[in-house]
Amino acid sequence: MLLTRDRVDYASREDNERIRVANRGVYFWLSAVNQWTAALSSQSVASIGKLEWERQGVSEPDAEQIDVDDERNVTFYGLKQDWTWEPLRAHRFKAGADVRWLSSDYSYASSSTGSTGPEFESRQVFLEPQGTTVGLYVADRVRFGPALAVELGLRYDAQNYTDDHQLSPRVNAVWHASDRRTFRFGWGRFYQSQRIHELRVEDGETSFLPAQLSHQAVLTYDERLPGGLVLRVDAYVKKLSRVRPRYENLFNPIELFPETEPDRIRIAPDRGRAEGLELLLRSARGRPLVWWASYSLSSVDDELNGESIPRRWDQTHAVHFLIGYEINERWSVSVSGSAHSGWPTTPVAGELREQPDGSLTAERVLGQLNSDRFPDYFRLDAKLRGDFLRKSSTLGLEIEILNLLDRQNVCCVDEFGLEPQPDGTVTVFRTVDPWLGITPSLRLSWEF
Repeated sequence: MLLTRDRVDYASREDNERIRVANRGVYFWLSAVNQWTAALSSQSVASIGKLEWERQGVSEPDAEQIDVDDERNVTFYGLKQDWTWEPLRAHRFKAGADVRWLSSDYSYASSSTGSTGPEFESRQVFLEPQGTTVGLYVADRVRFGPALAVELGLRYDAQNYTDDHQLSPRVNAVWHASDRRTFRFGWGRFYQSQRIHELRVEDGETSFLPAQLSHQAVLTYDERLPGGLVLRVDAYVKKLSRVRPRYENLFNPIELFPETEPDRIRIAPDRGRAEGLELLLRSARGRPLVWWASYSLSSVDDELNGESIPRRWDQTHAVHFLIGYEINERWSVSVSGSAHSGWPTTPVAGELREQPDGSLTAERVLGQLNSDRFPDYFRLDAKLRGDFLRKSSTLGLEIEILNLLDRQNVCCVDEFGLEPQPDGTVTVFRTVDPWLGITPSLRLSWEF
């Protein structure tokens, strides 16, 4: 059994914006593992659960108050069974089925309480979709000697509330080239269906869309170096099709009620592509001092009207590292850092436009979507952890400081200022907001 509850209350000191967010969850699982014979085993799981989300408050874009009341929940019942048959040491066959019965409720309302500010469309939506999802799979793994193993798999999924079904073949292989070197390869067709509680009713969606499709290939190289070091290299490519439209805020992605803001847009790519190369170097385990460092070169793009557009979270270069030291049996300390290329943003220019009364007014002109970049990002964190063992329980204490150097990493654009010039041009001033500065946190856990 798992019970969860989260609640956040926020009120702005500068205006009338306020928000209350509450999430609740109840899960129950019952599992049975059976070893029928030396070669045949199964695992059966029955589950039931309910999740609830609540979001209420007031948004105030450009001095216009907008009330939002958003409540939704999903109830599910599930049965899952997995079978494994290993008649020979070099041959393993797996099969399974997963069925879920789902029902969801949406209750969403947003309305403007003023007459100034951005153009806003009030919405009121009440939906009660129900449906069933079915998943079936088979996989056969065969070893060709001690160095090579290959697994072929096939998966079938169906969702009756979207009237959609998918067939997904997959291939995985591992080759132990030597005692120190291993190659892994994976290819597959993967579908991501829209879950029954994922309708964007706040943006006007009232019907479900077909599953997104991704063709993925991954090649991994592992090597154990002298001194216990481990090197791992991953190369991947993902080709996306049947991409679902998504909604984004051009300049500030972390608004309290993003759907009420005037910079909200709908992006409907024809297809997408993600590819990258990742390198990881890790120290030997089991020592007081441990560390790891990684570097990635990547890109993730959408194709819109024949043009390649980077997604908002695209980062060409990224570096992550961690250094940890075990002081004694109870205490450990670590320092970690992350840096990456600046995320894309949309540039804004200004121009003078003639009004009906003949006057000239400076107005914003949007540039190409995500064709500009924020400055590079860097953050350093520190953590102190202690574990105190008791007879039948463990008390954990964790003190963490995020952004130890108080670096002002740009997260978003707060506003634009337009200033007409004597030569008829318009100068644009951009005011940006940073991510959080030095942020301490304290975490207590009790396991029993």
